[in-house]
Amino acid sequence: MSDSKVVLVTGCAKGGIGYEYCKAFAEQNCHVLASDIPQRVPDMLELNSDKIETLELDVSSDESVSLAVKNIIAKYGHIDI
Repeated sequence: MSDSKVVLVTGCAKGGIGYEYCKAFAEQNCHVLASDIPQRVPDMLELNSDKIETLELDVSSDESVSLAVKNIIAKYGHIDI
């Protein structure tokens, strides 16, 4: 994943601004990690592509945030945005 920026976006269920941000970042050749609470993950399925990956993340839970960041860093080495 060479020069692509790694972007973490929260609140990405369809119909929200996060959903649109994901598409915009992907158009800029970023690798996007689209996230939302577990109940809303099905609302993000249309985002899955070679540039957008979906994941569960509840920003109101320190444990959820810590785990998500740990997994992203393990896979990509960094988060740019």
